[in-house]
Amino acid sequence: ARGWLRLKLTVRGQAAHTGDPAGQGVNAVHAMAQVITGITALEIGQARTDFFDFGSALNVAQICGGVAINMVPDHCEALLDIRLIPDQDPDQVLAQIHQVGKVAGADYTIDILQQEQAYLTDPQNSFVQLLHDTACRILPEPIPLVASGQGSVGNVVSESGIPIINAFGAACGNAHAPNEWIDTTTVEPVYQIYRQSIANFAAH
Repeated sequence: ARGWLRLKLTVRGQAAHTGDPAGQGVNAVHAMAQVITGITALEIGQARTDFFDFGSALNVAQICGGVAINMVPDHCEALLDIRLIPDQDPDQVLAQIHQVGKVAGADYTIDILQQEQAYLTDPQNSFVQLLHDTACRILPEPIPLVASGQGSVGNVVSESGIPIINAFGAACGNAHAPNEWIDTTTVEPVYQIYRQSIANFAAH
């Protein structure tokens, strides 16, 4: 499964009246726009590797700044959700983002809100093979062994060397969208796959 690096980026400026003839003030929103443009130009969200054909991802989830239309904003915040594949080093990604802020000349800070490493379970792991074989017997079509785009508590557990199977379940789609859905007819077969796999694993 992909890991994640969630950041809060804060840019500071200098407040002033928009109509001030002296043109004083430093617009924090303008500076943030430069920084975000620089970050999205990086290849952070374009990395690929085996099993992770969908690659990494970069999502600028929120931008907030300014208090009134006639004021130069002196503060702007952005929330970034970066999904990383195993080949990507979170520290290197963070260093790239810092470099963008420096090049833009912004007065900025970066807070790490949450961070978990990506992982890849060995496809030859005995339980992975057992679950896969069971699924191929029960389901009408064979299922491929692929990585998961979404993370979970499995990212944390995997740090202890425990093999993780992440996101194998009922048919669903459009996660976190207004039309998110799940096909309830697929719940029972998946339950049987897990039940039989665990029983067979315990028997050996």
